[in-house]
Amino acid sequence: MLGIKKSANISKLRMVSYYPGWAGELVQSEGIPTAIKFGSWIGETALKRPNGLEIQVSQLILAHYNNHGEVEYLSTVARDISKQKRLEHELSETRDAALATAKLKSEFLANMSHEIRTPMNGIIGLCELLLETDLNDEQRDYAESVNSSGEALLNIVNDILDFSKIEAGKLTLENVEFDVRETIESIMDIFDQPIRRKGLELAVFVDPNVPKSVKGDPPRLRQILTNLISNAIKFTEEGEIVIRISPEDEETEKIRLRFAVSDSGIGIKEEAQAQLFDAFTQADTSITRRYGGTGLGLAISRQLVEMMNGEIGIESELNRGSTFWFTVPFEESASKEKALVPLNMLKSVRMLIVEDNDTHRKILLQQVKLLGMNVDEVNSGKRAIEIMRAASSQGEPFEIVIADLNMPEMNGLELAESIKSDPVLRKAKILMMPSIKDHEHIKEARDLGVNSFLYKPVRQSKLQAKLIEIAGKEYIDPNPNTTSRTKKDPIRPKDSSPRFDIEPIKGLPSVILVAEDNPVNQKVILSQIAKLGFKADLVENGKQAIAAIGKNQYAMILMDCQMPVLDGLQATQKIRELEKDTGRRIPIIAVTANAIEGDREQCIAVGMDDYISKPTKKNELNELISKYMHISAEEKPSLKPAEESKPDPTESNEAKLIDERLRDLGESCGEEVTLECLELFVEDLPVSVTDLSFAVQSGDMDRIDKEAHKLKGSAANMGAVKLPKMCQDMCEASRGEKTDVTQTLLREIIAEYENLVPIYEKQLENYKAILENLHPVG
Repeated sequence: MLGIKKSANISKLRMVSYYPGWAGELVQSEGIPTAIKFGSWIGETALKRPNGLEIQVSQLILAHYNNHGEVEYLSTVARDISKQKRLEHELSETRDAALATAKLKSEFLANMSHEIRTPMNGIIGLCELLLETDLNDEQRDYAESVNSSGEALLNIVNDILDFSKIEAGKLTLENVEFDVRETIESIMDIFDQPIRRKGLELAVFVDPNVPKSVKGDPPRLRQILTNLISNAIKFTEEGEIVIRISPEDEETEKIRLRFAVSDSGIGIKEEAQAQLFDAFTQADTSITRRYGGTGLGLAISRQLVEMMNGEIGIESELNRGSTFWFTVPFEESASKEKALVPLNMLKSVRMLIVEDNDTHRKILLQQVKLLGMNVDEVNSGKRAIEIMRAASSQGEPFEIVIADLNMPEMNGLELAESIKSDPVLRKAKILMMPSIKDHEHIKEARDLGVNSFLYKPVRQSKLQAKLIEIAGKEYIDPNPNTTSRTKKDPIRPKDSSPRFDIEPIKGLPSVILVAEDNPVNQKVILSQIAKLGFKADLVENGKQAIAAIGKNQYAMILMDCQMPVLDGLQATQKIRELEKDTGRRIPIIAVTANAIEGDREQCIAVGMDDYISKPTKKNELNELISKYMHISAEEKPSLKPAEESKPDPTESNEAKLIDERLRDLGESCGEEVTLECLELFVEDLPVSVTDLSFAVQSGDMDRIDKEAHKLKGSAANMGAVKLPKMCQDMCEASRGEKTDVTQTLLREIIAEYENLVPIYEKQLENYKAILENLHPVG
């Protein structure tokens, strides 16, 4: 190692002469004293060859003692570790190169995201604006195709970015409390159109033992389920898709839930199943050609499930369909509230389910039994008539019939006609389940005597509400408040509706500054802002933005992050520095085409207030503007052009649902009671909203819960759909003491209140006219 000849007299060699200076000092100052004190020392030093070349060594120094326990001499062993050190150096260089490559990859993805999303913002944004104009059928078809293609491309980009973020370890999970059923049901709306186009059946069953609320990451849970349901729809040409959620073994302080998505599609060969969850993989290349896709959806789902400490798998048979499943542990909510419980008003109510689809019928049967009802089930209209007549002859007639609209041999309409034309059966109330929201069928069904409608896929919460609605008259409270009014009391005039103390801060400007350099994006965002009824100024870079705020006052800035001259991040930092002297802080919203983890944090770190990704959507933009300009629904600016004015709320879908509910009420309770309920509701509505407004502004969470719950009940009784849901959200926010959420929800409730006032006033006029015709004066 040192080039010493075997014939050399080793006893005459001085070890110290073979140490480089630094190594000799280390041995003298640390090695020898430590060995004498403790008996040994080991460390990394170096020895020097006669030619001056240093050799890195691992050196052991041992102390040897005599019989008196005194150190007699020291010995040393040195092992050449130069090869090991070279490998360590090479590994370090490789690691540094890998980190540099990962950084370059991350920067490339950010740039790719920006470059793709920028033109996509133009395509999707302009299509959204185009679809709001007057188009003929052919033009609308083309525009919708372009828009859906753009959304599909954006989904592919998002898949690639999500996969890259997961691989880079940059994706983090939330841990928040959420309602399991609401989360699952919210996904169903996404698939309404594709399910309808393919004529498939979609069913959802949540086991009653699944808790109402758990803690976890609802957006990522939705992402996994959306991937699995999208695949099921893609590979199923006819039949059904069924989603089941059930609990598995409870762990310490956690509950493991099993989610399964089953389809009747093409199935997958056993040998192809093992690689399904690998990235960029599909069962075979012909599937990619026929059905499209990146092959990333399942890979992302697997990685997300594993991040949640869960498992994912598949059970499939070629040409017999597939079931994709995954299990995830969640923390249980402290309340451990059950979602469905038996209700007194439904207890022992006789009900018949008429559904030809076995899966749907079994799910409905389980859901209805949970409510405490006495239920039977049949698979055809003809069999329904037979069993209904038999039950009536035994003195146990069915009180409610829930029937599918689309059945072979005898469909739901024919069944309804048979029931209502039979003197023995006609008292039964009918709840119809259409798969397609076909208003012609709805009108025909109502004319035949159908009492109400429940659209597929059937949601447990809506099923319960509908059954309560048509089964129990005690649920309809014609005098929900205990004040001493009569139906002859005057209705509050429209112009006396209360105003609410959440107006914009007086004296603040209402013009928005847009900083954006791309001409197409400029056109999109300025058009969206104009459609929302606001004014905007435009600049093309950060330097111009700083100059603009020096000359004018703006309500907020929508700031693109990547611009020439001075980018959005740098501009924000300079604006925040300038504001230290003025004492005023203007809201700055990042508008970026990047979608890499850390972008939001970077924007917030430089002083931005919020973040919106391109393509910008009008509804998302509207939420941000309302939030940061402190604008209530009644303070929203009116649109100048007549053709862009707000649609008449009395012609909305909400108005149609309210009309259906009031007709049901009229049939079950009579027009006079319906008019009385309407008068009381219209009079109480502004008072209730005002009381809720005061409660929110006082921050009294118990009062908020009480007022929201009261408003929810009366609004639901009178057929409102959106307002009860908002009130339910308000109750949950108050119980969680989420002050910011209650403020936001109050603005939404006020907006919905203003939509409902003309609807109910029109209904009042209609029912007054009906009663005048029934009881003409003189």
